[in-house]
Amino acid sequence: MSYFDDVEGPVGVGIPTTRLIGPVLEARLRTKQRPNLTANKLIASDAYKCARAIGLRVLGYPRDVSYTDEDRAAFGAGDFVDTTAKEVFAQQRNAAIDVPFDWGDANLPIGGKADSVYKTTVVGPDREDDTTARVVAEVKSTSPGGYRYQTGGYSAPAHPKVEWVLQAGLAACSPTFDADYIHIVLVDRENLVSAEWLIGVDDPQVWADWDPDEQWTVRQLVESELGRQTDVLMQCDHGTLPAREVPGFGLVLIPPGRDEPKGKPWNCVYCPWQPTCAVLAPEAVPVNDLPVRI
Repeated sequence: MSYFDDVEGPVGVGIPTTRLIGPVLEARLRTKQRPNLTANKLIASDAYKCARAIGLRVLGYPRDVSYTDEDRAAFGAGDFVDTTAKEVFAQQRNAAIDVPFDWGDANLPIGGKADSVYKTTVVGPDREDDTTARVVAEVKSTSPGGYRYQTGGYSAPAHPKVEWVLQAGLAACSPTFDADYIHIVLVDRENLVSAEWLIGVDDPQVWADWDPDEQWTVRQLVESELGRQTDVLMQCDHGTLPAREVPGFGLVLIPPGRDEPKGKPWNCVYCPWQPTCAVLAPEAVPVNDLPVRI
């Protein structure tokens, strides 16, 4: 059945019609502040990634590895989940979707787009009744095995990945939103089941894959990540390619390649710059040491 089977009236190109949203859209576009996304050398989706991989992206260095058909299939499944989740957020939570944000600071040139942004009423033991809270949502999809692990199926407690928390947190804690909560939605892209976490940005808790011994708030995690990424940018601006250092793992002395699917850290296995990176020293190196690409 076609998507438009139940739509009444003409549907097509070039059919004259009254202006339905044009006047309001044009007025909103003229009065709404445009996000300065071109100034953002850093992006929220780089959260918790290898410092060198961030540096190579910032420098615009060409990738060595193209995406495989399997990669593209996973991306397609992820896009399906992402698009559908945004539709539900818009319908059920009156959410705005794909909302640009930045930190509005020349010293913090980081930004991106929040999947969904909405307001909700929160009632809890430590908060006043009927408090209106601002929420930034992040939607993620994964394989059945990944879903099982993150939802407590392999003895580890259910938890969202720190990189998901950071991606949502970088948006939530930005001046654009100054949100109270992040809302992580995880979907098993094959079995189409989901799990959710609603986390206060100032509620301290233990993050096992960040620091198993100390409690951190989302805001504190974000502040730490901002410092790390701005350090990467500073090194690149001064002609240095950062060390091959992966958060949660440390300095990678010998990076595994794609022919080592169980190699550690897994980040290197799927890194599009792995072949170039592998011939360089693990420590920071001059940008001029990079092979010239034409």
